[in-house]
Amino acid sequence: MNNSTLASLAQPYSLSSITSSFTRNGKVVEGLPEWDVSIINNCKCPQSNVELKCTAFSTILPVDPAIFKIQGDYFFWVKSGKPILQGHPIKFNIVFRNPSDLKPVSSKIICQRSRGGNHNTDHSPRPPTAINFILFFFWAGYWRNIDAIMKAL
Repeated sequence: MNNSTLASLAQPYSLSSITSSFTRNGKVVEGLPEWDVSIINNCKCPQSNVELKCTAFSTILPVDPAIFKIQGDYFFWVKSGKPILQGHPIKFNIVFRNPSDLKPVSSKIICQRSRGGNHNTDHSPRPPTAINFILFFFWAGYWRNIDAIMKAL
């Protein structure tokens, strides 16, 4: 295990849980080495809408755009935005002299909470509820002046 994999395992709900690896498979195409590429989710939660960045990506082998699609000059969309599960790496091959790292730049991490429901790391803040208001009311000590507050209403 390399250091980046160990670091990502220590952060269970993190973008850094997405890693990539390039392994030469011994094949040569038009004088260039072929590489097995794996995109791995080390997070126990699925990650969708995974976008990677690579400044020097090129291949003479076609890559299925449903698996790995170029988005702009340096960005790549993985698996058409569908979730990548832990233990189910995305694999494809490229032909390139020296591939450079694929760095994760964005994803949506979706986890099941222990009591059910989704835990989504990019959720919007929730509006205050009546319980939040009541708790704040007591925390701030306003309950001491409840008679004056009720008369003002």
